[in-house]
Amino acid sequence: GYKAGGYNALEINSYFDNEEVWNGELGLKMAVPEYKLAFNTSAYYMVYKDRQSITLDLNSQGSGVPRYLVSSDDTQAWGVDADLHWQPLQGLDLMLGMAYINATYKDGESNGRDLSGDATGEPYLSATASGSYTWLLDANGTLRLSLMHGYRGENRCNADSATQGTHVQREGILQAAR
Repeated sequence: GYKAGGYNALEINSYFDNEEVWNGELGLKMAVPEYKLAFNTSAYYMVYKDRQSITLDLNSQGSGVPRYLVSSDDTQAWGVDADLHWQPLQGLDLMLGMAYINATYKDGESNGRDLSGDATGEPYLSATASGSYTWLLDANGTLRLSLMHGYRGENRCNADSATQGTHVQREGILQAAR
């Protein structure tokens, strides 16, 4: 993958490099028609070179005036995902999905601190569930009722995250703000 570099109009003399990603994936797609099931799963590994991100510097060199900084760091991630689709009755569709990802900085720096090996903020776990029913309305079309729910685990923070305004301190433990 590729994303062009450029200039940050909010920061004087700021330039950031092109973003490139290499991704390898191995997966399985399977259908079992007699049970009206479909199953997909994959495992992947990706490496970002100069991944572009924007952060808020609350203490802009002691001036007290916040500013946005564009940075490009090298990150890596590996994970697995799976989904299951089932159509037990004509018109009824059910789906479950889950994803696990471990994303860390491969090479990066924030406020002079080396971030290598630290979490990037991406949660480990996310999941979805959905169901829908479709009624055929003769020649007039269809009516579909859907219910969906998604879950996203807590953001995985590093020691520098608190200065970015995305995390709060509760009971002495650094936790993700919701």
